[in-house]
Amino acid sequence: MDRRRPSQPRSRRRRAAPPDEVLATLSHELRGPLNVIMGWAHLLRDPRLDRETVARGAEIICENVELQSRLIADLLDTPRRGGARTGTARSKARGGARRR
Repeated sequence: MDRRRPSQPRSRRRRAAPPDEVLATLSHELRGPLNVIMGWAHLLRDPRLDRETVARGAEIICENVELQSRLIADLLDTPRRGGARTGTARSKARGGARRR
């Protein structure tokens, strides 16, 4: 087994990730908030939901729309920073569509 040291530092190799890997990660990060939004949108169509659940669902949708906006803004801003990653680049989708 060949265990030579890579010629590039680890951080440089990470930035030069294969396009398929980058697209897969990007797709995953963008779908997180969208799945939460879609789940709650479907739940909110149920006329039997109480006001508290409707209010909570609306708040969760708003939070995930804001998260999605930050992810997209970070994505569009990345080329201007030379590919640097920001702290909001990772999705933290909250409020999965669950009924109590």
